[in-house]
Amino acid sequence: MVDLSFLKQFTKGNPDKMKRYISMYLDNSPKIFRDMETYLNNMDWEQLRISAHSLKPQTEFMGAHQLKDKLIEIENAINNQHDSN
Repeated sequence: MVDLSFLKQFTKGNPDKMKRYISMYLDNSPKIFRDMETYLNNMDWEQLRISAHSLKPQTEFMGAHQLKDKLIEIENAINNQHDSN
C-alpha cells in the first residue's frame, strides 16, 4: 500500500522526477532489506538499527507508511534495548 501524494507534491508532479525517485527506491531498497536480514541473523543490532533508520526517508518518499512505521518500531526496539542495558 503506497500513497504517492507526498512524492507527487515533493516533485511538483514532475513525472520524470517521480520516476527517478521510484527507480532509486526500487534499486536501493532490496539490498538494504537483505542487509537487514543478515544483521538480524547475526544479531548485529547496531547495523540493523542504522539500516532501518536510513530506509525511513525513502519509505516516506514512497508513501509506504506501514513500512515506515515498522522501521520506526525496529529502531525504537533496538534503542530501548540499549537504554535498558
